[in-house]
Amino acid sequence: MDIRIKFPTQLSDINEQEFDSLSDPDQPFMRYAFLKALELSECVCAKTGWEPYHFSVWTKGGRLLAFSPVYKKRHSYGEYVFDWAWADAYARHGYNYYPKLLASIPFTPSVSARILFDATAIKWAELESLYSQTIEKHCLDHDFSSAHILFPDANHSEHASELWGHRKGVQYHWFNKGYQNFEDFLDCLSSRKRKNIRKERRQLSDQGIHYQWIEANALSEGQFEDFVACYQSTYHVRGQAPYLNRVFFERLFRSMPEHCLLLFAFDADERVIASALFIKGESSLYGRYWGALTGIPLLHFEVCYYAGIEYCIEHGLKRFDAGAQGEHKLLRGFEPVTTHSLHYIQHPEFRGAIDRFLDEEREHIEQFNEDAKRWLPYKNVSHS
Repeated sequence: MDIRIKFPTQLSDINEQEFDSLSDPDQPFMRYAFLKALELSECVCAKTGWEPYHFSVWTKGGRLLAFSPVYKKRHSYGEYVFDWAWADAYARHGYNYYPKLLASIPFTPSVSARILFDATAIKWAELESLYSQTIEKHCLDHDFSSAHILFPDANHSEHASELWGHRKGVQYHWFNKGYQNFEDFLDCLSSRKRKNIRKERRQLSDQGIHYQWIEANALSEGQFEDFVACYQSTYHVRGQAPYLNRVFFERLFRSMPEHCLLLFAFDADERVIASALFIKGESSLYGRYWGALTGIPLLHFEVCYYAGIEYCIEHGLKRFDAGAQGEHKLLRGFEPVTTHSLHYIQHPEFRGAIDRFLDEEREHIEQFNEDAKRWLPYKNVSHS
C-alpha cells in the first residue's frame, strides 16, 4: 500500500469526522474533541512541556488510516507512570533524558488503544511494526533520548517490538456483575465490609449532605464556577497549579456534552462542598477531577466511589474506572487490574539497565496483584 507518514503539530490539521470514524465509542479520551480541547486551551503546548507531535498514517489520496497522540516532553509531570529515577540516572552520567517522546492521553491514566486505525485498510501487525520503527528512527534522527507509550491496551503490549521494555502497573476498577441496585451489590460483600460501607454513607447523610447529578449541557454558569473552584482547590492545597484550566473545561463541556456528567455534593445549607467530573463511554464510566472546598471525612469515598458505582448500576454500565492508585478502593469492591506501558530507550547501556529493572518490577507487580485480590470484600474471596 502506498502510504504517507506525517507528524502534525495540531489536531486542526485532521478532519474531526475522519478521526472519530477510527475511534472506539467506549474510549472517550481518544476522541477528537477531548484531545483538541487540550490543545486549544493550551494545556498542552510547548510552554507547558507537552508539545503535540502526533503520529499519523495517510493514503496517497489523503485519507487518514491511523493516528496516535504523541507529544514532545521536557519533563515527566502529568504522566502517572514514573520515570524520574531514569532521568536522574541520565543526569548523573552526563546525559540528557529530555526531550523524550510520549504517546499518551495527557494527564489521563486511562487504558485504551494508543493507535487508532482503519482495520479494513491496514493490518495491526503491519501498523505496529511501522509505528515502532518510525518512532525509533525519530529518536535517533531528532535526538530524543527515549519514547514511551503509556496505558496502551493489552494487545499493543503483547505485540510490541523486543526493543521496547514492558512495564506493568496496577489500577482498581469496579465491574458491574448484573446488580439490580446498590443494595444488591452490597449483598455480595462480606457482612463486615457491607456494614462498613453503609456506616460510611450514613455518617454523611446524617449531616444533611446530599448530592445532585448534572449533565454538562444542563450546567448553569454558577454550577460551572463551583466545579472549577472545587477542581482547583485540589491543587491549591498542595501549592501547585492545576494541570487543566477553565478554558479546557468550557470547550470539553461544549464539544462533548453527551460524555460529561458532574456530581455535586451539598451541605445541609445547600452550599456546594465538593464535585467530581465523570466521563461516560459506551459501557464504562470514568471518574475524574474531584475537588472539595472543605475537609469532611469520608466525602471522597461517596463522591468518587459509591455514587459512581450506583450510577453504573442504574444505567447498566459495565465498568467503573475511578482513576489511578488507591489501595483503599479494594475494600470498596474495586478489583486490581494490570496496566501496561512500553519504553524505548535509545542508549543501549541505559536500555539494558532499565530492562533489568523492569523485569524485577514486573515480578513484584504481578505478586502484588495476586496478593491484592485477597483484600477484596466479596463473600467468595479467600483471605488466607
